[in-house]
Amino acid sequence: MRGSATSPGGGEMGDARASGSHLGEWPPGRGWANGKTQRDLPPSDTLEQMAHLHEYPVLVEWTGGREGHGNVLSERSGITNPLSVPPEFQGPGQGTNPEELLTSAIAACYSITFGIVAANQKLPVNTYSAKAVGVVEQAGATFTYKSITIKAEIQLDRSATDEQVAKAEDMAHRADAYCIITNAVRDKVNIVVEPTITRG
Repeated sequence: MRGSATSPGGGEMGDARASGSHLGEWPPGRGWANGKTQRDLPPSDTLEQMAHLHEYPVLVEWTGGREGHGNVLSERSGITNPLSVPPEFQGPGQGTNPEELLTSAIAACYSITFGIVAANQKLPVNTYSAKAVGVVEQAGATFTYKSITIKAEIQLDRSATDEQVAKAEDMAHRADAYCIITNAVRDKVNIVVEPTITRG
């Protein structure tokens, strides 16, 4: 199956996001889940009035420098993850790090988005998994997060029709256009999606 990339400033995914009418009955919001299309949505000025702000508080505790250690607590879920500097940056690597957390956030957001879309479209998905790899470029004292590649393995039921397989692939390539976290870094980090669709 072909891969697709979200290049900084646009690209295939940027075009998909910009022309929402092409996406038909995609359900990224609650209204879509009820069978409405983008044409059913209120005018943009009304949507702005309906906007809500959602907060996601975290608490970070840190001790020391490059050899230090710490924790990040997600206050809403109560989940704590240990933090440390990774070995490639001369740290102990005894916990997760911001680089891994960004890769995880992108992959998780993409996966959840695809799952919602697939469920709303009643695709017979048996199993789903995704492996993501983030790439950071180090040039002297300058560090640049260059790209994140998501390789999604999507298995449909053996009864899936050719049309459903084609729809699953199309949605897999477009799902990141509706991912909140991907859109937050879209002009900075190149996002590549490489889905594989099978029947089983």
